[in-house]
Amino acid sequence: MLRIGLLVDSTSCSKYVYELTKWAQDQDALEISHLIVQGNTDESLKREARGDRLNNEGAYALLGKLAWRVLIRFEEFLLIILARRHLGHYKSFDLSRIVKQQVAVDPIKSSSGLVQFSKSDVDKISSLGLDLLIWCGSGVLRGDVLTSCKLGVLSMHHHDIRVNRGGLAGFWECYYRCSQTGFIIQQLTEDSEAGNVILRGAFRTNYLFSINQAELYTKSTTYLKDILKRIAVTNVIPPCETQGSISDQILLNAPSFHQMIIYAGKLLSRIMLKLVRRVVGLQSKWSIALLEGSFEKAALWRSKEIHAPRGRYWADPFLWRMQNRTYCFVEDYVYREERGYITALEIISGEVVERGVAIKENFHLSFPFIFEYNNEIFICPESSEAKQIRVYGCQKFPLQWSLRAVLMDGVSAVDTMIFEKAGKWWMLTSLDRSSTGDYCCELNLFSASSPLDTKWASHPKNPIKINSFGGRNAGLIVKDGKLYRLGQRQGFDLYGEGLMIFEITKLTESEYEETLLQDILPKYRKGLRGVHHMTSDGCFTIIDQGRLAFTFPPTPAMKHWRRLDREA
Repeated sequence: MLRIGLLVDSTSCSKYVYELTKWAQDQDALEISHLIVQGNTDESLKREARGDRLNNEGAYALLGKLAWRVLIRFEEFLLIILARRHLGHYKSFDLSRIVKQQVAVDPIKSSSGLVQFSKSDVDKISSLGLDLLIWCGSGVLRGDVLTSCKLGVLSMHHHDIRVNRGGLAGFWECYYRCSQTGFIIQQLTEDSEAGNVILRGAFRTNYLFSINQAELYTKSTTYLKDILKRIAVTNVIPPCETQGSISDQILLNAPSFHQMIIYAGKLLSRIMLKLVRRVVGLQSKWSIALLEGSFEKAALWRSKEIHAPRGRYWADPFLWRMQNRTYCFVEDYVYREERGYITALEIISGEVVERGVAIKENFHLSFPFIFEYNNEIFICPESSEAKQIRVYGCQKFPLQWSLRAVLMDGVSAVDTMIFEKAGKWWMLTSLDRSSTGDYCCELNLFSASSPLDTKWASHPKNPIKINSFGGRNAGLIVKDGKLYRLGQRQGFDLYGEGLMIFEITKLTESEYEETLLQDILPKYRKGLRGVHHMTSDGCFTIIDQGRLAFTFPPTPAMKHWRRLDREA
């Protein structure tokens, strides 16, 4: 049993620390046995952790505090409308209801935020016989307490210090429209500001600070749970990053009064823009673009745009050659139905001809990854709405397919790719284990002896990538024995901003490595907002691209009757 202690400012904690503690109590191999509560905690540090402190004094500081409270109340209201799953984000919870054993300590805190403990307090903590401490307090922990437990102290840093340092978690990324919001899980040391980095990741930045922060906390806590489970099994801290980096970022503080006013203006303008676009039916519409030749030397500006019939869009193309004829399977999204299915197209003399519906279900389908096994052709479409990874076998090419296997059930996975390498079958898929609805950052790898196997072994390095730059699949190209994985690049509050081409350089049961070869951004044609998928068979290359268009979405009445129909 891995015995863990929480170092906290008080027994009143955030939703995320409370849920982590509740989760730990349900585990067989670990437990949070003690709360180590800091007495005489500097109230200013508490306020800084909540983003409620200003560096200025007097009336300006009072205005800042008032503006902050008004802003938070407004964002709490927006959470009710936009993200009800995060309603408890600003609430406090009582840890003493879960963890009964508490130890009081009196930290020594400096004006610069450093936190240290006296020898007697360090001895008191050491006598508890804990294996690990988790730092959940405010300030920067230093001193002998870092070695008071066998495995040291773990901490969650809700920034990536290579991008920014300090400040309110998730705020400045939203303020400056950064594409990503990062986090670090670390083992604290005296030597480095970031400690020994065990895991780092980055998610797409949301336009609303409170949602951005809530999802940052929710997702990063999911990965902390993974690390704790791994430590409970191995009894050692997972390998840390060995390469160092120069920190050249300034230390950010809590937002000042005028910065909060600027942020409020930005937020209102973003909300108004979204409302206007929704009212007039203006949103991203995807199409495909075709050009001859292989992808390495593709001049995308020469590509020919192909649009679906009115009321639909085509995306996620996959090429397949059959009997000297070239076909392309796409996601065919119908706006009136708010659902996609798989359509087969054929390329004839440089023109694209629609052949018909290949696979249609009563749930959304997209990303029709196509592959061959035992001289049969299969498609593995994205079917996250059904909480499954499905494989369909071809009965009569290209329009007759039937369900052959459910590879995984009860899983939130998108854009799955299945391929063979060195006599073994591999699956690359993007998961949403934190249940936030974000499938764009976590890439996982599995293996099996057959692509129709229903028991896939998880790779020991899973997740192999936690990054909104490349964490979601965008196609797979095999050429001259090399594997090229394409990944999506997400932008600030923008899905599918660009493409990233990686070459898979190492793939074994214990290792996975890939090298970034190129970024593709929607600069090759005017009016494009994004590109997020590409396929190539050597003869043709097809990329999908998005631009703003009037799509005239269904009315609320239509949505209501369609929902009743689905339930029936």
